[in-house]
Amino acid sequence: MLIIVLVVALAVSGGLVWWFSSGTRPGATQVDAATGSFRDIGNGISVSDNAPETLKAASDDTLVKPPFTQTQPLGGVVHITPDGDLPQPVTLRFALDRSAGSSDVVIAVNRTGAADGWELVAPAKVEGGFAYVSTNHLSWWSPLFRSFGDLTDAVLTELRKNFDGLTGDAFAEAEKPKCAGEDEVRAQGYSITAKGSDPLHWCLGIEAGRPTVRVVDKRRYPIMVNHNGFVVVDRPKSRISLQALAQLYSNDKRTVLLPFDQATLSVQLGKGQSVSLTTEYDGVGESLYQLEFGVTTLLNILTRYGAGGGTISNGAIKLSQYDDVAKYADGLLQVSGCSEAVKQDLTNFGVIIAACFSPDALGTVFGWKGVLLAAVMVAGPVANFFRSQFESLRDLLQGRDKETLIINRGAGTAAVQKDLTNATLPAGVCDSVTPVVLRSGTATVPTKDAGRWIAELLPQAPSLRADVDGDGAENALITVGCTPEGGNASYAEVVVLTATVAGGLRSLGILLPQKAQPQTYAPAVDKLSFSDGRLTMTELTYTPTDPHCCPTVRATTVWSWRAGKFVVVR
Repeated sequence: MLIIVLVVALAVSGGLVWWFSSGTRPGATQVDAATGSFRDIGNGISVSDNAPETLKAASDDTLVKPPFTQTQPLGGVVHITPDGDLPQPVTLRFALDRSAGSSDVVIAVNRTGAADGWELVAPAKVEGGFAYVSTNHLSWWSPLFRSFGDLTDAVLTELRKNFDGLTGDAFAEAEKPKCAGEDEVRAQGYSITAKGSDPLHWCLGIEAGRPTVRVVDKRRYPIMVNHNGFVVVDRPKSRISLQALAQLYSNDKRTVLLPFDQATLSVQLGKGQSVSLTTEYDGVGESLYQLEFGVTTLLNILTRYGAGGGTISNGAIKLSQYDDVAKYADGLLQVSGCSEAVKQDLTNFGVIIAACFSPDALGTVFGWKGVLLAAVMVAGPVANFFRSQFESLRDLLQGRDKETLIINRGAGTAAVQKDLTNATLPAGVCDSVTPVVLRSGTATVPTKDAGRWIAELLPQAPSLRADVDGDGAENALITVGCTPEGGNASYAEVVVLTATVAGGLRSLGILLPQKAQPQTYAPAVDKLSFSDGRLTMTELTYTPTDPHCCPTVRATTVWSWRAGKFVVVR
């Protein structure tokens, strides 16, 4: 089958050229080609009798020819004058050098005469070897010819190429997520194991004091994440309609991820417990991906035919490319019937083709470029291929959509060593900028203000062993005295220690007495106790008249471990 393409340049200012199934544009009227009479104005063009007598058609080889590839010119560029608005719409008739039906003819339009201004509209009628177009503006015109069969073959080739990519490891160039506190959560005994074909990027960490898993879809198609046993902390933001539609099928047990989407899930396990999440390409993903896949194909076809759109390879897809696809998919979802078809969540693949890729829908969303695409998606060979391949896609993926992430909690790290007199404490103790290497309970360390301080375990000061952070492993709370080298302005701090996986020590916090009075010595720590998740520090503080040896005021400060840090609660 052959299509005649007529390229039209209209010299107008403002306004867009629109495509409608009727073939008219705003402000234009159709003329009955069977009964109307026309007069010849030269170069194979005739005009309706209501046109002004001054209309003329002259060959113009100075204007850049239409850029649409895989087309054949049926003549040179013709300039129809006078340029500009007409008092009423007129009909132009182009003589065709071969027969063609109404569905075989399109008109491309350049409204300004600029080299990059060529666009497309549909004719009002094709009949008796002529193509008719109604307009109230005049400028340059140039008929083109291309084969509808070739266009259909091109779409089929593009479909096959994309499906070949899907049956391999086609993926999205999504960034890996980032999780804070991985060492901390692993120290609590949490681990994560992945089994399957790896459709997700993931990480394990801590957020707001709870173990969390972040997952990102790195496939070209939507993925359903089943996460019963997890708490949803954050789902993808609905920055596009396609995402909003995907989230209609998400709940507290499952989340639909489009390519590049990220979700955050939290979990709290007891020792020896485990929980898992799984992925699959299911009915929801099938519906959403039909829409995305069809748009990708059409954008590639537009590029192939010189109408822009941006080629997307059948391998990796970049976020910017996916956003272009999503923009057009969003537009199609606004077309009557398309959103309803996608929401069916069924495997009736023909419904989405008919509702979302009709000529009217493509014209509405793709503008003048929709004329080039009109009817091709609903053509028999394309529609049949689309339906048959999507019906078998789940099998063609051969499990590449499947992954299981298993989160397990073991016994956690060991308790902190009993004897700390020769231990290496973390930097930060006594404001040190380096680890504090104790020898017989004492170390001299450099501090942030370029001074040197003596850090000393105070043997008579209180210490405590308790699981204050709830990870199942015993922590050590020690009181350290800090004194400037050569001075006596000492103060005390309580260092809360946990053991690392490698067997070292890590600080959960450095707690200072809170009840000091102005213009007095620093308080001393008198007692530490832990009960019901609360750490109580009893302090000895000074009045302005107390000697350094003998503080007389007793006070208490209560701390609690919240969201990965100690906070004063009383």
